[in-house]
Amino acid sequence: MAHPAPTYPVDPATETPVEREARLAWERARIAEAEEDIAAGRVIGGQEALDWLDRWAAGEDLEDPDIG
Repeated sequence: MAHPAPTYPVDPATETPVEREARLAWERARIAEAEEDIAAGRVIGGQEALDWLDRWAAGEDLEDPDIG
C-alpha cells in the first residue's frame, strides 16, 4: 500500500488536489484488491458474515471466518 488510508469523511472544501489524488489512488487500489479476492473465491456470504459479526459483537471468542 503506497499511501496511508484516508481519513473519512473527506471535506472537499479543504482537500488539496494532491490529497484528492492520493485518496483516489488508495481507493482504486482497495477496489482492485477486492476484485482480485472475489475472482479468487476469497469471499464470505452476506448472511454468514452478519451472523459472525452478531456473535462477535455479543462477546463470543470466535475464530476467523472460513473465507473461500
